[in-house]
Formats: sequence, C-alpha cells, structure tokens
Amino acid sequence: MRIRFLFPAIFMTLVFALPGTAGTVTLGPYPDFAGWVDQTSSTTLNTVVNIPIPWDGTITIRDAITVRTTVRVPVFVPSYVRIKIFGDPQIEDPLSFFDIYAQDMDPENPGTLLTGFNATAPELIPLSSERFIGLSGTEYPAPVQAVYLGDLHSLLPDFDLSAFSQGNANSIVYLAGPGQVPAADAITPEPATLSLLALGGLVALLRHKKN
Repeated sequence: MRIRFLFPAIFMTLVFALPGTAGTVTLGPYPDFAGWVDQTSSTTLNTVVNIPIPWDGTITIRDAITVRTTVRVPVFVPSYVRIKIFGDPQIEDPLSFFDIYAQDMDPENPGTLLTGFNATAPELIPLSSERFIGLSGTEYPAPVQAVYLGDLHSLLPDFDLSAFSQGNANSIVYLAGPGQVPAADAITPEPATLSLLALGGLVALLRHKKN
C-alpha cells in the first residue's frame, strides 16, 4: 500500500453561521486517505485527518476500516465534518464525521477527479464499519453504506462534491457516517484561545475572592 499525505485545502459550505446565531457548518472535503490498495484478501486502512476550524482551532480525527480489494485500485477518501454552532460561535456536541470511499481517476493529482467502483463487481468492498478515533483513543463506530454516485448530491446537499462531477453516476461509492464524536475529543483550540480561557478563569477567580 502506498500512501501520500497531503496538505488540505479549505472548502467550506456555510448553511447559516453568522456570529450570535445558530446554524450548521459543513467543512470538507479534506484528504483522509490517498493511495493504491493492492489485490489482497483484506486490509485495514488506518488514517488521520486534520481539519482547521475557520474561526478557531483544529479538528483531528483518526479512522480505520477493513476492506477487500479485487484488483490494484487507486483509492481516495475525502472527509467531511458537520458542525452545529450557536452563539459567538460556540460548537454544539457532537461533531458528525463522514468519509466517502471512492476511486481516484487521476492518481497523479489526488482527489481532483473521483468516481465510484463498479456496481456489479466492486473493486473494493468494506468488510467492517468505520471507526472514527478521537484524541483520547476512544473509537466511535459509524455505519457504511454503498450508494450510487448519482445519488450523492441528494443525500449530502450541503457537501462540496465537485471532485465527483465527472464520475460515473452509475458507479457506487461507500458512504461512512455519521460518526458522532464529542467536540472535546477532536478539537485542539488555538493557543490564543487557551490564553483567553485562562485569562477568563483568572478574572473569575479574582472576582470570587473580591466578593
């Protein structure tokens, strides 16, 4: 198996995410896995993806899935996370993670042109559910279903699926998710945010002592 690690580009769909209001933000796609899976009885793909939060911090999630392949196939897995927000903004638990297991039409430029697998004789078949793994090491299972590429837009209307625009609508991809992960087990705040939190705690302590 050959894996290439990529620097993620930010694609973001804002359904409604103005400060002081509630809404939903979908971030993605981010490159979770890119590589060739060789013909074998089964193999487990273990990956990690870092997703920057536009207004603060970074989401980090690992995941694992066991698959069977029938030929050597270039696989690409874009990851997405759906976040519910409120306030200025604050994140509401849980975070919802999704992976789409697809075939890379242009492995030299990973993730730019994606399609599905043969619907009648798939080159790749999941043998397990998806396991999203938090910072603590806790595993959060997620279902995996085969869906026709042509149905993705109706299933995921708030996702950036532009990489699939030239794919075969009658091929199948494997949609993993949602994996429900507590925000505290996936988000690393920016250092400035940690400083503000510490300062806020100090102010509150001083007020308490003064009273």
